[in-house]
Amino acid sequence: MYLTKRTSATIFLRPLLALLMTFLTVAAAPAAKVCTPVSIVGDATYCISGIVCGADAGKACPAKGAVALNDCHSGLKSYVSGKTGCVAPTDSTCEWLANDSGKGGVFVKPKPAPSHSLLPLW
Repeated sequence: MYLTKRTSATIFLRPLLALLMTFLTVAAAPAAKVCTPVSIVGDATYCISGIVCGADAGKACPAKGAVALNDCHSGLKSYVSGKTGCVAPTDSTCEWLANDSGKGGVFVKPKPAPSHSLLPLW
């Protein structure tokens, strides 16, 4: 049986090496995505990153295809039957609300198709 002699350098370096390995493991781990819930006027609540619409400088709103976190039910514009629930049908923007209660996220209204009415030729 061999006995190893522990020196003061070994006793000092082992915990330091363990601390360094822990730091490197944490630093290499992917950063968790920050999720801030934001509700869309008349629709569900979605997850966004950034400064939420309605805050002083906030403009962040859900993009088309975002999946709702809460408040999803049939009858909403974003409700998709047989899917995961509610999915944002269009991008949303941060706008001043009609009742002057502040800013809120609203879905972008699709632009109407141009009408191609023909003028009578006579």
